[in-house]
Amino acid sequence: MSPVSDNDSDDLLAERKRNFASSLSVSYANVKPLTMVRARGQYMYDHRGLEYLDCRNNVPHIGHCDERVVRAVSEMMATISTNTRYLHPVRQELAKELLSTFPAPLTKVFLVNSGSEANDLALRLARAYTKKTKTIAVERGYHGTTSLTISVSPYKLRKFTQGSSTPQPDWVSIIGCPSTPVAAAESLQMLRHEASKDEHGLCAFICESGMSVAGVVLPPDGFMREAYGVVHSHGGLCIADEVQVGLGRMGTHFWGFEQQGVVPDIVTIGKPLGNGFPVAAVVTTPEISRAFDDEGVEYFSTFGGNTVSCSAALAVLRAIKEDNLQDHARDVGEVLKEELRRARRETPHIGAVRGSGLFVGVEIVGTTSTGGPPSLAPHIASRLVARLLLDHNMLTTLDGPGEGVLVIKPPMCFTEDNARTLVRAITQVLTAIDAEGGGRQYQSIPT
Repeated sequence: MSPVSDNDSDDLLAERKRNFASSLSVSYANVKPLTMVRARGQYMYDHRGLEYLDCRNNVPHIGHCDERVVRAVSEMMATISTNTRYLHPVRQELAKELLSTFPAPLTKVFLVNSGSEANDLALRLARAYTKKTKTIAVERGYHGTTSLTISVSPYKLRKFTQGSSTPQPDWVSIIGCPSTPVAAAESLQMLRHEASKDEHGLCAFICESGMSVAGVVLPPDGFMREAYGVVHSHGGLCIADEVQVGLGRMGTHFWGFEQQGVVPDIVTIGKPLGNGFPVAAVVTTPEISRAFDDEGVEYFSTFGGNTVSCSAALAVLRAIKEDNLQDHARDVGEVLKEELRRARRETPHIGAVRGSGLFVGVEIVGTTSTGGPPSLAPHIASRLVARLLLDHNMLTTLDGPGEGVLVIKPPMCFTEDNARTLVRAITQVLTAIDAEGGGRQYQSIPT
């Protein structure tokens, strides 16, 4: 690729605005739009060769452009790229490797292209099995961009303007986000009410095992076990969305739902499975799979489960084991959280620190003179993210209520030194913001 100048980068942004809808956001749009041309491991490089520490992208799960994935994809692309109607050993190897990470009775897998497609299929599977449509979702949850999945994604659904083409459908009920023990108790009460009020019965309950755009919410211990019991007592199925936190990211377990001691009826896996190559999966039970078969319509996706995407996913699963990335995520995550908690002594703007493994959320808070708990300070958080980019070449992101939570979910090769470097930069920026007082406010563009 030919070199890209600053002028070329400006032209790229102008052309993008001309050729693409404005609903496709650009990260750091009003700070410093980035022209990224290369990446490796936990680093990305712009058109000038500047190196950025990537603290936000969980799509390159084992590291940007990992040579094992690149080699597997390149070799298969040069050999054969074809669909699931033809037999090929790589597809069976992937199924065996993936299913070996799940407890019984989760023994059937569908291979698809994206997390949105996976969650869409999960809802279809639940409808086929229960013959119902009533679905319960969780406030601030996000499950995808198809018509079905955006209907169970309050994070997006709440943002549509009045009178839009996507109102909340009558088959969806939304319960509170279980962000604290008190909120979780209220959420369970809402779940019991919503599950029992429809005389026709319940189809499904869908929830992320770790809620990213909610601001790194891990439901309190026992929440999922109680919720699953309620749902099953009303004939519904439980769908665990593992797109953000699966594949060892939580450190303690390979799948997020395992932290809660539950076994879902359906599990969805998304973007990290291919390390940047489009592949995703749905895992379920033989009984649910059979009910879907019995509907009499073939399920086929031209690219879902193609030989190239299977090669990518298989390379990722093997690399997680080879590099011991689950334990690595646990250890680095503990260092990261400890450093963040220690940094509270240097700045009052670091609030609650939560998460598991390399899935960590940091509340950015204001100061209070009333003695009460400090509240989230999105205006400070947006300045923090901008300054981490401009002054320290670090890529970070905000989510949660008002976009006041710094969400850290880097490639899994992120190191303890990276964690310490990030926390030092966060502390320096927050201290500088206090010293400066007012200043330019930046729009946050979450991912």
